[in-house]
Amino acid sequence: MKKIISIVLVLASVFTFFSCGDDDSTKAALKDISDMYNAISPSMVTTETTSNFGKYTLTNKGTLKVGTVDGFAVAVYEYSNQQLRDIESGSGADILDVVETVTGTREYHEEYGYRENGGKWDENGDDFTPQTGATALNLTEATVQDFQIDAANKTYTFKVLAADTAAVFGQEIESDVVVTITHSGADIVGLTLSYAVKSKNKDHPEVQVTVKTSYSYESQTITIN
Repeated sequence: MKKIISIVLVLASVFTFFSCGDDDSTKAALKDISDMYNAISPSMVTTETTSNFGKYTLTNKGTLKVGTVDGFAVAVYEYSNQQLRDIESGSGADILDVVETVTGTREYHEEYGYRENGGKWDENGDDFTPQTGATALNLTEATVQDFQIDAANKTYTFKVLAADTAAVFGQEIESDVVVTITHSGADIVGLTLSYAVKSKNKDHPEVQVTVKTSYSYESQTITIN
């Protein structure tokens, strides 16, 4: 379930009046980002991933809350994902709408284990609560391009070349990635990744992907039935 966290670490921000950082300010800013990221411990992460190709736009939304219930650590992940319907398996009115939405809930309870969609608890199920450094974010002056700082809006923006994505994110992405990070001065509050991936669909050979994530550090109300 650590993949949930990988999906979940990302938010977009509208920005203006950026200044390009010199070597010293860039180095200091990258250290600030690293310090904030390594200390990240959000109580709620909200993620929206949008994929655009041809005439279609698919949106996946997820909310992860973590906290305690009766002294036990808990995590609840709720999602709503759009996908293209498998036309061959459809029939009648079903195939009129090409896009279908799949929803669900995943829960972890320190005592009971893991379950999906309110089913039975598996005491050996995976713990998917966020942990420091669960997803790589290794930024260096060598792997960051076009670094810009908007101090007024507490925003950083930069590009990671495709060849450097594995080193930065811990997984390879086949295109350059534009990154926007917003912060409060003490915590990362949002992160956005924008990039393109190739598709096997000959009609839509490229998919534009934008992942937007916001982080909350306030106590969350969580109910486990």
